[in-house]
Amino acid sequence: MSDQSRSDLINSLRGFAVQGTWWSLWDFQWLTSHLNWALNVYPLLHPGLSALYAKTAGKLEQKALIWVNRDVVQELSWVAQHLIASDGVYFLKTLAWDFHHMAQATLVVYTDAGGVGLGFWYPSLNHGFQSLLPISFPSETIFFFKALTVTMAILDAVPQMNPNDKLAVFTDNLNTVAMFNTLAALLPYNWMLISIIDVLLASKVDLRVFFVPGQHNMVADCLSRWNNSNSIQASEGLLISPFQPPWNLLGAAKK
Repeated sequence: MSDQSRSDLINSLRGFAVQGTWWSLWDFQWLTSHLNWALNVYPLLHPGLSALYAKTAGKLEQKALIWVNRDVVQELSWVAQHLIASDGVYFLKTLAWDFHHMAQATLVVYTDAGGVGLGFWYPSLNHGFQSLLPISFPSETIFFFKALTVTMAILDAVPQMNPNDKLAVFTDNLNTVAMFNTLAALLPYNWMLISIIDVLLASKVDLRVFFVPGQHNMVADCLSRWNNSNSIQASEGLLISPFQPPWNLLGAAKK
């Protein structure tokens, strides 16, 4: 993308992202199309589309006016800020590795969420982390908590790493794998993607999220259930520490 094209896109995003203004469905679709085109160059900014999709879903009348809400403003401003700060090199970086071609130095984390808590485990460090779920959250949000645990593991791991290091995070939930590998999520989940993209772009760490069958995820599973005796039995010498998710940001999960 040329400097002029990038500047034009930034100006379009800033002009559109004014809370309380009204734009037609056609305007929303035009901006979404423009941003989608830019994602060929900046694919990690895909979470910036979530609120636009949510506002236009199911709407057909091209001239109908749509209100620009806080979510749209926050996401488009987030995209604009990264476009201003980046030269685009890392966005286009080829991440040519997968589960079958994982370098020995790759930092690996296993994650899980159960009925009572969250847990993740670094096999190379033999260090596990766990947190209890708040009592007020309903049990049907288990997918939310699977995704949250992956997010917390990434946010914990990346500060320990160097630029160009590789991070592999495992979960036994296929929906969570799809969310992090496509960088597409519904609004209550999208803040997680935005959080990890911020740290990945700042650190230049390469991330992959993989599926692991439950029977091969014993340590993280036991940690999430606060069954620490079985966790230690599954990995002798395991060190267990608490961690605290940002519960103040999780109100949307209750809806």
